[in-house]
Amino acid sequence: MCGRFAFAPKVDSIENDIEIINRDETIKISYNLSPGMKISTIDKSRSIKNLYWGLIPYWSKDISIGRKLYNARSETAHEKPSFKKAFTNRCLIPATGFYEWKKSKNRKSPYFVQPIDMSIFYLAGIYDKAEIDGHVIKSVTILTTEPNYLIKKIHNRMPVIIEKKNLEFWLDADNSAIINSNIFTPYSNNKIDAYRVSDLVNNPSIDNSKLIENIDISLF
Repeated sequence: MCGRFAFAPKVDSIENDIEIINRDETIKISYNLSPGMKISTIDKSRSIKNLYWGLIPYWSKDISIGRKLYNARSETAHEKPSFKKAFTNRCLIPATGFYEWKKSKNRKSPYFVQPIDMSIFYLAGIYDKAEIDGHVIKSVTILTTEPNYLIKKIHNRMPVIIEKKNLEFWLDADNSAIINSNIFTPYSNNKIDAYRVSDLVNNPSIDNSKLIENIDISLF
């Protein structure tokens, strides 16, 4: 799963990875982005769009459905009623890391996962828009996949991270090409680091750099 992530780069270098045509919307900087908030996406037009995290399918008349649909399984999203249309609307979600919770005995301990080189990476998103009570709501979900060797020690799912060489392909390819590719392969554990962080991240209203401080030198 991916129920919390961060985008707080020292330098916003997205244009080094993909050409951005439109930055009319201010990109969301936060150490604690959670479902229900607006998060920044890059769509096929290479525009920054801030969408609600938690997908509300086009056919829904109930905004609360988004509380459950903040993740979608990459293996089946293209055929599930809630995500099938959204799968044609693919986007990139810039991140500097994401959180996962490891179950142990009677508690869950948060870990922060980030690129070893501290660069920006990109989560795979799909989005939709629905009209509810006369209001058009645009929303997004993050695709997940099987965990790599490192994340498997923490959780049984991880977000799909799009390799930088595949950013254009993810946005532009047709559904058939995406489904038949290996783009949902778990991101290499050799490229990321995971470490224990404070339980403060459990509170979505707390948003500062203390959330990503390492409080434990070992994963075990």
